[in-house]
Amino acid sequence: YNAPTPFEFSIFKDFLSIIIGFTCMFIAYFIDFTIIGKYPKKIFFGLSAVLILLIFNKNQAYYASKFLSLSVTSSFMLLLFPTAFAGIIYTMRHKSYLGIIQAGIVFSIPAVICLNVWNVSSVIIYGISCLILLTMSILNGWLNVKKSNALLLVYGAVSFVFIFFIFYIIINKSYVFNRIQSVFNPTTDVHGSGWITIAVRNIISNAKFFGQSDLGEYTTIPLPSIHSDFCLTYLIHKLGWISFIVIMSIIIAFILRLFMLCEKQKSVLAKLVSTSILITFTMQVMVYVAYNLGFQLLSPLTLPFISYGGTSMIINMFLIGILLSVFNLGDLIRDNSAFNMKHNKFFEFADGKIIINLNAR
Repeated sequence: YNAPTPFEFSIFKDFLSIIIGFTCMFIAYFIDFTIIGKYPKKIFFGLSAVLILLIFNKNQAYYASKFLSLSVTSSFMLLLFPTAFAGIIYTMRHKSYLGIIQAGIVFSIPAVICLNVWNVSSVIIYGISCLILLTMSILNGWLNVKKSNALLLVYGAVSFVFIFFIFYIIINKSYVFNRIQSVFNPTTDVHGSGWITIAVRNIISNAKFFGQSDLGEYTTIPLPSIHSDFCLTYLIHKLGWISFIVIMSIIIAFILRLFMLCEKQKSVLAKLVSTSILITFTMQVMVYVAYNLGFQLLSPLTLPFISYGGTSMIINMFLIGILLSVFNLGDLIRDNSAFNMKHNKFFEFADGKIIINLNAR
């Protein structure tokens, strides 16, 4: 028996991840995305249950992910939650301020589950994405509330949570402050987290527009995981800034195109779901680019479809499949469909309009 080499095994995992990713994308594309509006609680709490199972079976999940990258780890699984949360917001449209409070409670469940277990970056991306969705819903009048009061309620709660989080890391997570300090002054922790920042900034500062850069004091590139966490930094070193400009131009054009398509959506559900995926995608890019340019406050998850990672490929392609489903069916969806309105009332309120139902019994 001849065991596969690490390179052969890596190629096998990459190929398998791409196949699974495309399969998930096609499945998501052909499934009616309105199930997110019909069964948002089942979807949201189902995802939360999987997170809990991963916690209690973290060793098994770890070894499974090492073999085939089929285990959906929490860091990447949280990328699915903003889309599920979009469905939660959609069903809360007629519940006024109580709906906002209920949405906040539902939001906190996966955040609390994952905050002390895995990647803080994914929790922050999840939190900011959901906050943007809720803010957008309030400003567009999709919730039956007074905008100023609703924003005060939401951001008052966010401020309280932020202050609590600051006190929490002061008491229990002193290394977080060391990391923050190393971002702005990496020389304070040269032998710790600061050395990566120093190495990245050294590579960036010596990079050329075309061609390979001079590493300065280093004889070889000192960064770990250049195929995943530091893909852009390595390309800038190897090929010059032109590689970064080309890649980012394509990504920005893609994001802008998605934004324009999201803006064209007429139904509230289609706009919420498509925007949730756009925000999730954009924030992954922002965190990754900042990390590769020497601002390493948050650890990167992935540069979607470019950096190495089987699980990230599957999750992001599944989200793209949902997005394509929205763009394909969005014009056919109306918010006064059977699953999101209360019938048999003489007066109904939907999307900021008062509807008189003459057929009410």
